[in-house]
Formats: sequence, structure tokens, C-alpha cells
Amino acid sequence: MPMWWKRPRVWFFVLLIFAVSAAATLSWFLTAEGRAHADQWSSIIFGGTAAVAVLVTALRWLWLQDSDQAGTVTPERLTTAQAVLARAQIEQWTAEEVARQIQDPWPLRVRWQVTRRARQLMVSWAAVRGTPDADEIPLEGTYDRVADVFDHPDSPGRLVVLGEPGAGKSMLVLRLTLQLLQRRGEHDPVPVLLPVAGWDPAQPLDEWVAARLATDHRLLATPVEAPGGGRRTLARELVARGMILPILDGLDEISPIHHSRALAAITAAAGSGARFVLTSRTKAYERAVHVSSPLARTPVVELQPMTPDDAARYLVDGTDHPLPRWSPVLAQLAAGGGTPLAQTLSTPLMIWLARVVYQHRDSDPGELLTARWATTRAGIEKHLLQQLIPAAYTAAVGGHPGRTSAGARTARRTLTTLARHLRADRTYDLTWWRLNEISPGPAGQLTTVLLSATALLVALVVAVAGVASAEDVAELHRHSGWLRTGLAVGPALGVAVGLARRLFDGQWYPRRVSFAQLPMSLLVIGCPVALLGASMEAPAAGVVAGLAAGTALTLVAGGTPAGGDTQRGLSPAALLIEDRNSAVVGAATSVFAIATAAFAPGVPTGMSLDAIAYSAAVLGLLPVATLVLGAWGHFCVARLVLFACRRMPLRLMSSLAEAHDRGVLRQAGGVYQFRHNLLQDHLAAPAPTGSAARAEP
Repeated sequence: MPMWWKRPRVWFFVLLIFAVSAAATLSWFLTAEGRAHADQWSSIIFGGTAAVAVLVTALRWLWLQDSDQAGTVTPERLTTAQAVLARAQIEQWTAEEVARQIQDPWPLRVRWQVTRRARQLMVSWAAVRGTPDADEIPLEGTYDRVADVFDHPDSPGRLVVLGEPGAGKSMLVLRLTLQLLQRRGEHDPVPVLLPVAGWDPAQPLDEWVAARLATDHRLLATPVEAPGGGRRTLARELVARGMILPILDGLDEISPIHHSRALAAITAAAGSGARFVLTSRTKAYERAVHVSSPLARTPVVELQPMTPDDAARYLVDGTDHPLPRWSPVLAQLAAGGGTPLAQTLSTPLMIWLARVVYQHRDSDPGELLTARWATTRAGIEKHLLQQLIPAAYTAAVGGHPGRTSAGARTARRTLTTLARHLRADRTYDLTWWRLNEISPGPAGQLTTVLLSATALLVALVVAVAGVASAEDVAELHRHSGWLRTGLAVGPALGVAVGLARRLFDGQWYPRRVSFAQLPMSLLVIGCPVALLGASMEAPAAGVVAGLAAGTALTLVAGGTPAGGDTQRGLSPAALLIEDRNSAVVGAATSVFAIATAAFAPGVPTGMSLDAIAYSAAVLGLLPVATLVLGAWGHFCVARLVLFACRRMPLRLMSSLAEAHDRGVLRQAGGVYQFRHNLLQDHLAAPAPTGSAARAEP
């Protein structure tokens, strides 16, 4: 570990103390000199300002070289980080497996093998194993043995899993993640399941994986010393050392024009020995390989259709009073052949949909054979997707009671609006802090901006009123003392700058309360305010005002991006709570600024009730704007606007959590996704009209 005098952060605080001491000394000196020597005073002030500018530049450079948590990388630190990440992964994906009802009544027996089609999309077995004339690796298996196949002694630790839509790729790699985590040794890489829909292949894969880990797990965002004297996050260090096994789900969910670039980026990141797993729809992977080339040393397997026997057993064991309701369907499945129903019930997604739609005894699965839409596979699939939400919402699930038909229709309208929003945004990630973009979302944004701009003006008036002239401040200082004077001016000025920063930085993402930016806030606003106090013959009041302004700026606008704590991964609700807490702290700071300014000497007394009510209403905009000027505030305003327009329920987060519990949505870290992109695409499709609408099931 480097000596203390070699650490940039140590010198940062040394120079900070020196700057504060110099400002205080200069203030007392100017006070003793008085205003008679105007020329000398001006020279000193401008010279001091230039010195402070140079000092601030040096301090900022030192601040960017290190952080308070940066440290030397040790094996113990890396092992601890791995253990924390592994626990978070186990907790997150075990809960998600339960939410997706994968084990209810039992996991479907998904099978895979190296098919002729898959063989054409991979290099030779000799190239896979790195040995001339090598034999093929036995990679056939089923859902419950996926980790055994991946960990086979001859396996290179790489795998591409292909399949048709709904074939069970995500379900399979979720099980692989949990099995590898359960059998992981202390020094083995930590398997991390990452949906890749949000990855732009222009960004190197290692950097993207590290950024996702640092966002999802706060501990991994800690800066550490990198080779060559630089620094990087602990997550980036783990990835660089091969201590992370990325399991990348959904290559096909990236824009098609980026598929071949994604394969090239994976090849570049994998090198000669890195391990990874990748899933994709078969056709999308075929197109990507034909444009670029197969992944080096990577076998490719393809998921096989479910057998009619597996589908029949799952439907019988997973529904209420299955016989004789399912008898006609079971008879056709047993007869075999390529009927539309047998083709439809060949994927885990459609089998699960059939179970949910016809789970209860009063439903009639016989219509899968007799209805007009049952003559084609596309018709049956559309019917099952159409009936999922009514079936999922009319049943009691967990702590959620069964909904009426009207309640199910309301839920469908909400989910349809969200699906169309995601389609317009070209993403599969449903983030609550971007729901303000749903039409008429701009109305909510305009309300927030107008309210915040008004509050910003109020804050500036409150702050500047106390520093309008040197005589006023000096008089205030003599009557009330340096502490009260500083608190009368500093907090309001810090709130004003904080509101301005939040209003114009244009980044609306969840934040959490943090004092990491406090030293920089003190440099940006604290030192100038302290010097201003010195110029007004109130140096002690200026120092107090500077400290208060820097603290207020940090609390209002200095929060860092929210993320998972050191033991757990993050969730949408956890992100919302963290950002809400940050907003509440900022609003409390605004209230404190108003209170200290209102009780300062010199505030007019004896005002009429009308004047008092008007002043209270105007000043009340300040904490309100602080609350809404952020991700949570934008979400709340948008939620109210959408509720008023009858487009969303008022308790939107509770509705999303219920949809997740009912299996309609799934959770991937801090975002929700639809259970399958086929469901999202179905809901986002334009509503049928005319005869098409009447023919819809």
C-alpha cells in the first residue's frame, strides 16, 4: 500500500485546509485594513481570486486522480467482492425463478444437442478443443443437467445456445446460472446473468459488463488502483482478471444491424481462454455468422422441441381438475403428427401459456381443437397470448386477490400502453424513471420545468436579498452574529445552485444521498461565498455561509447514481426508494433554507395576512420543486398526468409489481421486462379494426 504522502486524496485535503485557512486570514486582514485603501483592497482581491482559481484547478485535478474508497487490489478484497456478488446473484435469480413459476409444478424437460444446423454455425471440433483430430464433445443434455454439460472436462467453458422464440433459452440459462453458483468454488469465476438488449456493441463487452455490475452492485463501483498507476472500478478489475463468467441472454434483442458487430466484440473480449455463454434465436445468429464468422473455440447447441408426452404431463399436473377437460387435447397429442396444436405446444412458452389460460376447472381447453382460430399454429398462439392477462389476473396469486373482468381489462390497457412505449423506444427494458416519456408525458415534464424554474428564481431572490450590498450584510452581521448571518444566506444560495444544476444537467436517473461530492461543492460555491463574506467585513459569517452553501448544494444535487447495496442486487422498487429518499433530503434542505432566511433579522414584520399567505405560497414552491426535480419527481408528475388522462393507474409501481408476481412481467436487476418479447410485441401491435376485430378471440 502506498505511503500516505503519495496519495492524491491526502494532498487534496491538505490543500483544502490551506485554502480555507488562507481565506480566513485574508478576510481578517481586509477587515483590519478597512475600505479606505480601495486600490490596495482591489489588488488584493483580484490577486487572491487568481490564486484561488489556480488552486481550484489543482484541487480538481487531484480529486479526479483518486477517491476516498480507492485502494490497492488484494486477493482478499477480490475474494470478498466475488462472494458478495455471488450471494446477490443467488438471491436475485432464485426469487426470479419462483416468480416465473419455472418450478410449478415442475421444470419442463428442455433438451438440446449439436444439431446439423448448429454444426454449420461453429468451428470444427478440433478448433473447439484446440487439438488436431479431436473428437466431438458430448453436449446433449436436459434442463436439470445443464451445469454438468457446461462443466464437462472437455468443454472449453464457452457455449452458444440457440432456439426458436419461446424455446426456453432464458429459462435454461437462468437454471445454469443458479447451478453454477451453487457448485462454485471459492476462487471460481462468478456466473452473472445479463440480458444484453441494452448493449451497444460499439462499447467493448468487458467495459459494458463492468459498468452493469458497478451499477447493480454499489460495492463493485469502488475505485481501485489499476496497472500503470491509473484507477478503475472493482467490477472492471474482476472482469479483467477473468473472475466473472458472463452469461449473455438475448443476442437477437439487439438491433439486427449490430448482430455481427456483437459477435466480433465478443470474440475480441473472449480472447483465447475467457469463458462465456450466449443465447440467441437461431435465425438471428445464422445471419450474424454469415456476415462475420463463427465464434472461436465455442460449441453451438440448439434447443429441441418439447415432446407431446412432456407437454401432456405438464398440463395434467399443473391445472385444476384436468380430466376430463383436457382429454381431447391429450388424445390429439398422443396421436402425434404435425397438427397445429402439436406444433404450438412444442415450446415451453406456449405450454406454460396453455396451462395458465386453462388452469381453472371452469375453462374449456377443448376449444384449442374446435375454435375457428385453432386451424393454424399462428391462430392458437395469438389466442393464448390474448388470453394470458385475463387468466393471470382473475386468479388469486400470492397476496393479490383475483381481479374482476373489468380489473383485468384495466391491467391489459396499462400493459398495452407500456408495451407500445417500449416499442417506440426500441427497447425491452421497462424503466420507471423513463415513463415520463409516455404521451402525454411532455405535459408532465413541462409542469416540472416551470415549477422548478419558478422555485429557482425564488431561491435566488432569497439568497441574493441577503447579499445585495456590503452595508446590509455588515449590518445584519452586527445585529445577529456571524452564525445566524451565515445560516441566513448560505443554505438558500446552495439550494439555488443545486436546483440550477438538476434543472440543466438533463440527466434523469435514480440517485441516492451521498456526500462524495461535498469537497467539490465546497470548492465550487463554498470558497467564493467565504471570500464574498470577507469582502463584506463578515469573514466568520462568510465561512459559515460557504460551508452551508456547499452542504446544501451536495444534498440537493450531489447525489450519486443509485444502485444495489453491498449484499443484494437492486430492484425497481429499491431504486425508487433511494431516489425518493434523495428527493426528501433535498426538500428538507430547502425547508431549512427558507426557515433560516425567514427568521433572520431585517425580515419585514407586521405584514398583512394576504402578504404572509402570498409569501408562504411562493416560498413553498422551493421544497416542492426540489421534490419533483429528479427521477422520482418526474415519475410522480408523469404518473398524475397519465392517471388524469386515464392511461395509467395511480399506484403504477404496485401495478408493475403485481404484474411481475402474476408472471406477466419478469425482473432483470433494476428494470422490468415482459415475460417474453412475443408478449410485448403482441400487446404493442396496432388494435385490429373491422372484421379483423370481430374475428379476434
